[in-house]
Order: sequence, then C-alpha cells, then structure tokens
Amino acid sequence: MDSLHLRTTSSSTFRNLTIVRPSRDFRKSRYRRRVRPGALAVLVLALAACGGTSHTTVADCLNDAGFLVSGSGTVVRGTSPAGVGFTLRLYATPAAAKQAAERLEPATTVRLGSAVVDWRGNPSPSARLSGVELGSVSRCAGRAGG
Repeated sequence: MDSLHLRTTSSSTFRNLTIVRPSRDFRKSRYRRRVRPGALAVLVLALAACGGTSHTTVADCLNDAGFLVSGSGTVVRGTSPAGVGFTLRLYATPAAAKQAAERLEPATTVRLGSAVVDWRGNPSPSARLSGVELGSVSRCAGRAGG
C-alpha cells in the first residue's frame, strides 16, 4: 500500500498477513482536538434546552406513566392505561382553556390549568378517566406550563 500516513512494520507481518498501522509522523491537527470538546458541549446544552415546554414532553411524560399517546402541535391524543381514549389540548392561558372547555360536553371534559382533556367518543358510555389517570395527565400537562 502506498500512503503518506500509513506504513507497514516488519513486526506486524504474520503468516503473510500485513497489519497497517499509522505512522508516528501523522498527528491529529490541533484544530480537531480543540473543536471536538466544544462541539460536545454545544450538543449537551442543546439537548438540555429541549425539556419542559413542548407537547412532546407531555406525550413522553404520559407514555412513561403507562399511557399510549402521541403529540402533534398543541394536541396530544391516545389512550389511558385502562384503555379510555382521550384528547389533551394545551392552551396558552388558563382563560383560553376555560373558554374551550365550555364549548365541550361537561360529562366528558375536564380543564386542568391551561389544558383541556376530552374523552368523548369512547365505545362505552361509562368509560372515563379515573382520578389517578387525571392526576397523571395534570402532572404531565403542568410540566408544559398547563
């Protein structure tokens, strides 16, 4: 092999196999050694800034609590651990959430701060989110400022 940076050594030949090793003359540039830790620090800071305010955080929180949900925009849809389907909508203010909740059926709607949970449309009329499930939804919506 002809290469400016790689050479074979006589000690690396064994049974007609040649191992190619880097030359001692070749070193990583100082720039690469300085940029790598900086890039890692930027990546860590970017990942740390992702938490706390998005629907994805709410969906992840609910999934961790045993729900099966997915988020899109300010809406999280899915099912509770007991199988009750629901829609969680996040609003900018509690007043906006209150106004939205007033337009929905009171028997299948709960307002939690600036979030509204609606579980209408389930096959069983008696299907509803339990107190424990609503507590989990409230806790996760609260992480998003709801």
